[in-house]
Amino acid sequence: YNKDRRWIGRQENEMKTEWRALHRIQCFLLVLDAKDDAENKKQLDICIKIKRKDIDTSPLKIDYLKIPKKPKCPQDPWCPCSSAYMNWYYKKGHKNRCWSNIKTYSCPGCPKGNRRRR
Repeated sequence: YNKDRRWIGRQENEMKTEWRALHRIQCFLLVLDAKDDAENKKQLDICIKIKRKDIDTSPLKIDYLKIPKKPKCPQDPWCPCSSAYMNWYYKKGHKNRCWSNIKTYSCPGCPKGNRRRR
């Protein structure tokens, strides 16, 4: 996120620069549309006096917001060797067969009592 945020921030600044340049170009094009020299001079003076703060770039501003907190995942009731899993798949026989069938197992979603490594 942070790497992309910096890259997008640079892109945003470049876009604002282009926006201001286009605004100035449009102003200078109005000079060409003027009917007489007095109107030309007046429009040219207006274009020359345009400052950075005079051009609104707020439509290009990106609201980055904060990164939301990681949601807590619900505990999986069907985690291998959980009571629900064993009661469903090991209806008959000894329940410890579940652990003997699993060589190495660690489920981060399971309760701590069901995490085992063999």
